[in-house]
Amino acid sequence: CALSPEFSSLASKVEDGSTSDSCSDKMNAQSVSFTLLRFIRLVSSPKRPITLFLDDLQWADDTALDVIHTFLSDTMGSCVFFVGTYRDNEVQIGHAIFDLLQKLETSNVPTTKVSLTGLDRGDLNKMMSDSLGLYSRICKSLSDIVFQKTKGNPFFVLEFIQSLQSRDLLQYDSCQKRWLWNEDAIRAEEITDNVLHLLSSKLSQLPNKVRLLLKVMACFGTSTNESVIDYLSESPEYAGIRNGLEGAISDGFVELNAE
Repeated sequence: CALSPEFSSLASKVEDGSTSDSCSDKMNAQSVSFTLLRFIRLVSSPKRPITLFLDDLQWADDTALDVIHTFLSDTMGSCVFFVGTYRDNEVQIGHAIFDLLQKLETSNVPTTKVSLTGLDRGDLNKMMSDSLGLYSRICKSLSDIVFQKTKGNPFFVLEFIQSLQSRDLLQYDSCQKRWLWNEDAIRAEEITDNVLHLLSSKLSQLPNKVRLLLKVMACFGTSTNESVIDYLSESPEYAGIRNGLEGAISDGFVELNAE
């Protein structure tokens, strides 16, 4: 069951998804919807509703959105608080997500739409003031430049600030006990509105050992057992892979699982 592997034992009639037959896909979706709906009715109640959050719905296809509509429009006892997010700049008119919203309205399902925009100049200034430990008026010139470069996009703001710090355009002066920056150099910096380009640029600046580690870990999906790293580090080809682990963690590309 691609939607949630944990439901595989409950949905014993779901066919193998390896086939591309549209009829089989439709039957699979109906089976998943039926099983999921029964499960939600069983474990949810008005006092204890289920909260379900799904990100990046702009990548969902018609079948997945139909499953969502099935349990949200149920009137036979399921209680779900659903939160779905999508990037409005990545959906065009006619996208299936708009059909879902229309169906929910037709089914009298109460919905609330919240548009999250970038930080405005004031909020960005406050954020940087807190981060740098400086009065807002002191770092206003810096926050204005950052706003101009990032348009207040929180992801770009963090990446841009980190890149400035890594290249000493923003650095802490231990003598003055405060952060200092080079406004002219920062103003001359370029930033792209393409996330992939920004990340690829960041990756290209990583040491070879860190990039090698990330390439290997990517082959195992979103998580990798540490024993795999230990095994590979014994071979000459991947001898330096463990040395790159600490760097990957410090740069935020890898997170250690406490479990």
